[in-house]
Amino acid sequence: MNGININEEEAKNENIPIDLNSLAYGAYKLPDLKRRKLFFYILLFILLICIALNYIIVWIDLSYSIYILLITTLYIYFLNSKIKIQQSDVVEQIGEHVDHPIGYYSTALTFKGILLNPVWTVIVYDHKNPPKEKSIVEIDSNTGKLVDQVYSEIL
Repeated sequence: MNGININEEEAKNENIPIDLNSLAYGAYKLPDLKRRKLFFYILLFILLICIALNYIIVWIDLSYSIYILLITTLYIYFLNSKIKIQQSDVVEQIGEHVDHPIGYYSTALTFKGILLNPVWTVIVYDHKNPPKEKSIVEIDSNTGKLVDQVYSEIL
């Protein structure tokens, strides 16, 4: 399958943008994981306001809200917010784990575990057209180690 083919006249009638092309591709833009720490500071600020309001306004009990905010703030603080292996280096890391030649591949950043550790998930196809073999590899984005067993299949 080579993407979605839409009749040009139908595309004009439906106001589909010209630059919308199912065969177009580009580099995966990795979101900055340091933004996770920004949420920690926002929650910490809200937590401190709730603690202050709990002592200033005596007729409202915010203690349950404070506990919930404290747990959430600590959780956000301990989230993994670093990536040592960049997207451009992932293919070198997966080469030793795949049994077939690497022709086509697609990478995505996924998150595993309770602390949402960043993991590169790579779908690798062989060099044949159409591909005959496919593998899915998950590499830890900080250590470069294999996260789980490599899933391989013959297409």
